[in-house]
Amino acid sequence: MSARKAALALAASLALQGCADPGPAKERGFFGGMGAMMTGGDERQAAKLENTAASEQRRALEARAEAQAAASRQQQSERDLAAAKARLDAIDADIARQRQALARLRAQRGEAGRAEAERLRRESDDLARARARAGSQPSAEELQSLERLSRALDESLRRYGQN
Repeated sequence: MSARKAALALAASLALQGCADPGPAKERGFFGGMGAMMTGGDERQAAKLENTAASEQRRALEARAEAQAAASRQQQSERDLAAAKARLDAIDADIARQRQALARLRAQRGEAGRAEAERLRRESDDLARARARAGSQPSAEELQSLERLSRALDESLRRYGQN
């Protein structure tokens, strides 16, 4: 009898496996559900759905992180642009101030310092041309060069005023 019971159980198992339907549990019926239970189909399908959900969640987190990084880069770029604009505005103000100082010093010194005043005017013109070439979005190197030229002209004007 035990061989007969084993054979019967094997036949029932095979029959249930044959009835196993990979579709939704509510549409399989009794034998389909029993077959899925015996073969582990429901567990595999649940595991597959869990893996898919985890993968989608991971992609959503990665997309959110990339969006945050892009927003951060954009904010940094906007701050850098504002800082560069402020530096350009300062250079423009320096050029105007330096030209006024040169005109005032030239008037004070008269003919005595004419050659030096002319050299300072050329230096001021060079700075103004370099500023115009730099345009509205100069590179960091161009900004540094303009600031260096402006400081040099300030120093020259200071020396000219002391003589």
